[in-house]
Amino acid sequence: MSNSRKAFEQALNKQAVVEEDLDDLRAALDEIRDSLNVALDRTREAIRVSRRFGGEIKRVVGGQLESYLVGTLEEFIESRHQPGSISSLLEVIDQLEERAEMEAEEEVSINP
Repeated sequence: MSNSRKAFEQALNKQAVVEEDLDDLRAALDEIRDSLNVALDRTREAIRVSRRFGGEIKRVVGGQLESYLVGTLEEFIESRHQPGSISSLLEVIDQLEERAEMEAEEEVSINP
């Protein structure tokens, strides 16, 4: 087998491994996002329940859940500007995939 053919196959194998690993990571982040969405739904339900009580429970428990937890969960699910948010992490993965594809193409073009 020629050196260029071997280099080409190595580049393809390297890209396949990177893509598989990134797919696994993306799947894990998708599961975390799903879990955070469930937590957000449960938080909203807890707020509705606290409103039935009125008084201190509504004001303290419901108010704090609504003021702090709902916004925090939404930020970590949706905001690309929140460090550690699912959206920002998925954006990093997209960039890594693009970089891996470019590196594989460069390696193939260097060793035709």
